[in-house]
Amino acid sequence: MAAEKRRANRLVHEASPYLRQHAYNPVDWYPWGEEALERARAEDRPILLSIGYAACHWCHVMERECFEDPSIAQLMNRYFVNIKVDREERPDLDQVYQTAAQLLGSGGGWPLTVFLTPELKPFYAGTYFPPEDRHGLPGFPRVLEAVWRAYRERRHEVEQVADRVVEAMRQSYRLMGRVARQGGVPPGKEGSPTAPTSGGPGPTGVGATGVPGAAGDGDAAAAAADWLARAAEKIARRYDPQYGGFGRAPKFPHATAVAVLLRAGAQAAGRGGPAEAWEGTRPGAGAGDGGDRGARQDAGMRGPGAAGGEADGTGSPSRFLEMALHTLQAMALGGLFDHLAGGFHRYATDRTWLIPHFEKMLYDQAQLVPVYLDAYRITGDPFYAGVARRALDFVLEEMAAPEGGFISTLDADSDGKEGAYYVWTPAQLREALGDGDDAVLAARWYGVTEEGNFEDGTTVLHRAVAGEGVPALARRFGLDPGELERRVDDIRRRLLAARRRRTPPGRDDKILAGWNGLMIAALAEAALVLDEPRYGEAARRAADFLLTKLRRPDGGLLHAYRGRPLPVPGFLEDYAFLIAALLELHAADGDPRWLEEADRLARPMIDRFWDAEAGVFYDAPEEAGTPLVRPAELFDQAVPSGNAVAAAVLGRLAVITGDEEYRHIADRFLDCPLYTSPTPPDRPRSHITSS
Repeated sequence: MAAEKRRANRLVHEASPYLRQHAYNPVDWYPWGEEALERARAEDRPILLSIGYAACHWCHVMERECFEDPSIAQLMNRYFVNIKVDREERPDLDQVYQTAAQLLGSGGGWPLTVFLTPELKPFYAGTYFPPEDRHGLPGFPRVLEAVWRAYRERRHEVEQVADRVVEAMRQSYRLMGRVARQGGVPPGKEGSPTAPTSGGPGPTGVGATGVPGAAGDGDAAAAAADWLARAAEKIARRYDPQYGGFGRAPKFPHATAVAVLLRAGAQAAGRGGPAEAWEGTRPGAGAGDGGDRGARQDAGMRGPGAAGGEADGTGSPSRFLEMALHTLQAMALGGLFDHLAGGFHRYATDRTWLIPHFEKMLYDQAQLVPVYLDAYRITGDPFYAGVARRALDFVLEEMAAPEGGFISTLDADSDGKEGAYYVWTPAQLREALGDGDDAVLAARWYGVTEEGNFEDGTTVLHRAVAGEGVPALARRFGLDPGELERRVDDIRRRLLAARRRRTPPGRDDKILAGWNGLMIAALAEAALVLDEPRYGEAARRAADFLLTKLRRPDGGLLHAYRGRPLPVPGFLEDYAFLIAALLELHAADGDPRWLEEADRLARPMIDRFWDAEAGVFYDAPEEAGTPLVRPAELFDQAVPSGNAVAAAVLGRLAVITGDEEYRHIADRFLDCPLYTSPTPPDRPRSHITSS
C-alpha cells in the first residue's frame, strides 16, 4: 500500500522543482501540454488547472491537505484532467488565468485553482481550498462535486459563463491598446501602492529615458519634475505615517513607489536625484562615516541617521524624502529583513513590518537594493549602504548557482512548518550562545522573549534596540558603542552558524533570465556605488552565463535554465530586464561588449513583442501559444512592467547608438497620454524612476 501511494505521476519527468514537488501525489497530474489538452478534448472533460510556485506556503498547505489525500485525489482523477503549472516557468498562463479568476470574483492569488472547458475557457475559480468546509471556505471535495455536476447538468450555463469571461478578457486587452493610444487607466487597473503588485528595478536600474520630456530641455525638464511630484503626491496618500510603507496589512516592499518618493523628495529638498547626489556621496568622498568604511557598516547596527524619521504626511514636498526613508528604515529594522543572513522576505503580514511571509524571492532583493543605494547616495547615511550590502551578500552566499546566475526562491517552510528555520526562543539562544551575557544581549537586541511574537512562543528576530537605546544598552553591559557593535556582530555570526544546522528551507534552483537581469543590474550598480569589485565580478559572471546558456541560435532568448536550458521561449521581461542589466554593466565598467550585446537583443525584442498599431509590447511571444488572449501589462506587478522597461531601454539605446527606430518606438510608447497626462495613475510604473 505504501508503494502504491508513492507511485510517481507524469510530473516526475519535469524540470521545475515546483512540479516535481507534486510528482508523488496520488493525483493524475499532467504538465501543461498537448497530451493533457488533447485528452480533455477527446473525452470532453473539464480541466482542473492548478498554478503555484515552489516557495508558496499555501501551495504546500493545499498539497498536504488535498492533493495528498487519496479520497480527494480520486475525485479529481474521476472528474477532471488535472494540470499543474509553475507560474515562474509559465508566467503567461498565470497572467491569463489570474485575470480570469478576478473576473470570476475569486480575487486571484496562489495557489490558483481554475476550472476550464476543454477549449481552455475558465468558468469557475478560487485559490486555496481546505479539505472540508472551514473558515467560510467550501471544502475542496464539495467544490469538485459541484463543478462536475454543473459541467454535466448545466453545460449551456457553464459555456455561457466561460464565453463571457473570455470576451471580457479580450475586451480588457483591446482596451489596453486603446489606453496606450488615448490615455487613461483601464478599468480594474487603478491600483495603488497598497496592492501587492508594485515593483521596479530601482531608480537607476532601467535606463536613461522615462519621465516625459527630454533631458536638457528646460520646459520639458520642468514638466517632468512636476509630473514626478504629482505621482509622488498620489503615492503619499496611502503612506502609513506611523509605521512606514503604504496601507495597513499585509505590507509589501513596493520598491517603485519608494523610489518615486525618494526622487521626488530629493528634488524638492534641493538635493537633486541620485545622479546629482553622486559626487558628494560616493565612497571616499566624505559620505557617512569615512566613505567606504561607512558603507561597510552592518545594517542597523547603530541605526540610521536622523534624516528620514517618522513622517506625518503633511508639510512641504520634501516630506516625500522623509516618507521614503522612514519606509526603508522600517523594513530594514523589522522582521521583513533577515537580521542574521541578510536579505528580505516577501512581505509583512502585519502593519508594523514585524512578522513576514518567510519566502525569499530573487526579484525582491534585486529591486530593493537599488532603492537603498539611492537612499545612501542622497543622504550619505551608511545605514542604507549597509542594508544593500547585506542583501547582496545574502544573494551571493545563498542564491548564487554553481553554473552561474542566480536561483529563483527560498521556501517559506522547513520541516513542514512556515518560518521554522528563522524563529527563535530564549532557550535556543542559550543553546547557541551559552548561559552568559551573550544570550541576554541577543535577546535584548533582537527582541526575543518567552512569550514570543510568532507561533508556539517563538520570536521573529527584529531590531528591538535603536537610536538612543543603543548607547544605553552598551552602558548596561559595560561596553562602549564600538565594543557593542563588535560583540553583536559576533553574536550574529554564531547564531547564523547555529541556524544553518537546522533543516533549511527548500530552494527553487531554476535560473530565470528576467529575474537574473534584475539582479545583474543591482550588482553592477552596487559595484560602482560601494566600490566593491566582487559585485561587479558576480554581475559579469551571471551575464556571461545567460548570454551563453539561454541565447537561442536565432538570436532570441530562452526563459529558464535548470541543469539545461528549458524549452520555454523568452518573455518580454526576459529581454527587457537583461538588456537593462547589460546597459548597467556597460555604465559600470565601460566594456563595449555589454552595449553590443544589449543592441543585439533589442532587435528580437522588437520583432517578437512590439505591436506598432497598438503602441504596446505583448508580454509573451506568439510561439508560447498563450491561450485565449495575448496579454500586455502596462503596470508594475511583483516585477516591473515589461512594457515600461522595454521602452526605457530602447530610449537609452537610442541616445547611445543614435538608432532612430529605437527612438521612435520609445517615443511612441512614452509619449502617449497615459504617460504624459498631468495626472499620473496611482500605480507606479518603472519608467517613472528611470530618467
